[in-house]
Amino acid sequence: MSKYNILFITADQWRGDCLSGLGHPTLKTPNLDQLSQEGVLFKNHFCQIVPCGPSRASLFTGLYAHNHRSVINGIPLDNRLTNIAKELLKAGYEPALFGYTDTSLDPRDVPKGDKRLKTYENVLPGFKRIAFTGSDNEKSDWHHYLEKKGYDKIPTTAYEIDQQDLNSSTYFQQEFLPPSLYKEEDSDTAFLTQEAIQYIKKNKKQPWSVFLNYLSPHPPFVVSDPFHTMYNYKSVPNPIRSESIDQEAKQHPFLKYCLTNKRDGENWYFNDGSDAANMEDRQLKKINATYFGMMSLVDKYIGKLINILKDEKLFDQTLIVFSSDHGEQMGDHWLIGKLGYCDESYHVPLIIKSPSDLTSVKGLQIKYFTESIDLMPTLLDVIGATVPQSCDGQSLRPFLIGTDPDHWRSEVHWEFDFRGDYENSINRFKKLGLSIDQCSLAVIRDQKYKYVHFNSFQPLLFDLSKDPHQFMNISNDPSYQHIVSKYSQKLLSWHMDYPNRSLSYFQATAEGTIERRD
Repeated sequence: MSKYNILFITADQWRGDCLSGLGHPTLKTPNLDQLSQEGVLFKNHFCQIVPCGPSRASLFTGLYAHNHRSVINGIPLDNRLTNIAKELLKAGYEPALFGYTDTSLDPRDVPKGDKRLKTYENVLPGFKRIAFTGSDNEKSDWHHYLEKKGYDKIPTTAYEIDQQDLNSSTYFQQEFLPPSLYKEEDSDTAFLTQEAIQYIKKNKKQPWSVFLNYLSPHPPFVVSDPFHTMYNYKSVPNPIRSESIDQEAKQHPFLKYCLTNKRDGENWYFNDGSDAANMEDRQLKKINATYFGMMSLVDKYIGKLINILKDEKLFDQTLIVFSSDHGEQMGDHWLIGKLGYCDESYHVPLIIKSPSDLTSVKGLQIKYFTESIDLMPTLLDVIGATVPQSCDGQSLRPFLIGTDPDHWRSEVHWEFDFRGDYENSINRFKKLGLSIDQCSLAVIRDQKYKYVHFNSFQPLLFDLSKDPHQFMNISNDPSYQHIVSKYSQKLLSWHMDYPNRSLSYFQATAEGTIERRD
């Protein structure tokens, strides 16, 4: 076993530009800023698919979505695939889970009728559940904690922590949105942090691996007092969007569908069915102010955890990773949530602090494109474990020691499957005129251009030097046809470069089956 500890932190739905260390005009994240000064900040880090379950599948397997194929919440993850927890078990670690992984289990390996087949909020195979805040048809550990604390109203799931009536006509009457029913010290963020601290102190005599998965700042947008008043909506930037929904919708038929079928996708928020993206700027900015408050709460407790590591003399020998599963539109392009092809849904933060004896590099900000699939090979590389050749990602260790790796990618890729869940998929197919396997898109983006390919609609192309916020689709412009051709070919080559390689490096020979190393 390696001598290093692993602390892998994810916050759910944390947008990539939301760090004060990146110059955000409103949000303050002093503890994450300090962590980036003691480590490396990756400025152009992107996830590979949304929403939560599919993105975490890529994060924990190191695979693009077209290889793991758990492309929407509820689609099972093939149990034959390896993952970071299974690989850490091989390396002698106990992968300890705090929070959730949003995993849909492979029904071929679970008895028929098992209650775990009724939810996608299961634990990824290989992890040891220490403190669970998801919903697997039973009360979570956080819910039991709230009961012991004497709260009258206990949510069924962590997503119900806001007991307020989300009615658009009454929700915005006050200057600040209402706080959570639970005190800061009893929030799920505080609960998970304290559980992780107890585990670390108990296991500090041997190397440990802790995976801490915070729900915040995922909706519902609500946070404990005093964080709900930390940011005034007047200081929140205006959303970046066209003058009207109708004008925005002209960009592409798929975007028009997202903007006009709110209950069929992500773009809604209120119980009364009101369209969140159609709110006044003032209302939307109040939601975003609360979103920032949720981030600041997480930042505070990350700071508490890091201080414990320093007090216990564990900080120098711990690999610390902070990232998110996906981003948040925040009203940009008249969208809310995470969906489609917009950068805001896929750009996520990444900070990595190496064990001190591996590098003296501190405070670097990396501009190269990195992807969520890089984190599994990075963790394994740092602790000296073998990286499975099936991984699509690449180790970020060269950046952590201050060198530029050879032949690093010059673009980033992501995919989105919009078949929808079982309940609304039939209506979706009828409205779009597509089959289930036609409901997908793939994106390739570099510093110059962004190309979006549909297997059923016309593509999109954006010239990022002229249109950084991506309002003008130029795919039909004759002067850009050579660019469309070039990037469609690049996207095809990317897909061919990364097939499923679980067994393709093995070969039967006269001496037996051997594994070729690339």
